[in-house]
Amino acid sequence: MKKLLLLSVCMLVLFGCAEERNLVKSPFGGPDALKCQAEGYNTFANLPYGYLRTQQVERLPFPGFLVVDLEGKVVVENIIGGENLQKELRREDQVVLLNNKAVSNKKQFLSLVRDTRFDDIAFITFKRNGSEFTLAVRMNEMRVSKLYTGFEKKLLEGKKVGIAIIPGANTATTDRNLNLAGLVENDKNFICSAYEKMFLDEYSSYSGFSVIDRNMLEKVVAEQKLQVSGAVDDETIQKLGRITGASHLFFITMSRYEDSTNFVERLIEVETAKVVYSDNYTYVKPKQKTVVVKEERKRGKEDRDNKEKDDKNITININNINTNVNTNTNTNNNSK
Repeated sequence: MKKLLLLSVCMLVLFGCAEERNLVKSPFGGPDALKCQAEGYNTFANLPYGYLRTQQVERLPFPGFLVVDLEGKVVVENIIGGENLQKELRREDQVVLLNNKAVSNKKQFLSLVRDTRFDDIAFITFKRNGSEFTLAVRMNEMRVSKLYTGFEKKLLEGKKVGIAIIPGANTATTDRNLNLAGLVENDKNFICSAYEKMFLDEYSSYSGFSVIDRNMLEKVVAEQKLQVSGAVDDETIQKLGRITGASHLFFITMSRYEDSTNFVERLIEVETAKVVYSDNYTYVKPKQKTVVVKEERKRGKEDRDNKEKDDKNITININNINTNVNTNTNTNNNSK
């Protein structure tokens, strides 16, 4: 009975999971590795709106998971890959080897990843609870903003990157009930905090990265009586960078319109005062036409139903009145 049960389990595993669990032979020796598929990763894609962005991106290989340095080890922080990768990996699994090369830190791991082609299979060995296992991950291209790759290249080279976020906002509306000054200030606060969070999420693991505190930035601008806008001059750029310690000024402007919201990004390198990156994207508000029509139809039906009820009530009242009139007439005639 036990043998039959064991055989049934083996057949279920072999036939039920044969397609999912495709094993490939490792060129580096050891047991066969489970084949997995990485998925594309778009950084800075977590804005609160759906958007249309221009395609200023770079293609890089991506193993399907993010890593972080933790207590002298490189561990899995987030898994974005395909089904097998999602099933097999766990947060805080240690990354030990990539193509038989030891992984010592995040910087070196990313360097190994970038030496791999998009369509190659990378054999990655992990450690969990003292035991090691290897996955054969087919790398996939990830499309990332050049803003991201530009910063990361500098950080991987050991350079310091300090970014000062300078928000701008404006509103084009015919609604006179809006407090435009208050809306603009709220928009500036919103985009400043949103981008600050995105930058810190992406680069906080690098010791050379920092975001200049906005309160300090505004204080410096006020004290120096600087006019800071998207068209800031070279002298102001370098003065602001020198005082705040920023290596880059990041201008982000949010413009509200009746049917859309537009964002314009510009990154200026303080040392050269050159625009090293620019991009723009637009959030188009979804049209509510279908919903409105349905609501109007619903209201129309309700109006018709109510009218029919009113008509019935009126008819009943009229009949009652007629009945009363006839009764009174008959009574008067009999009296006579």
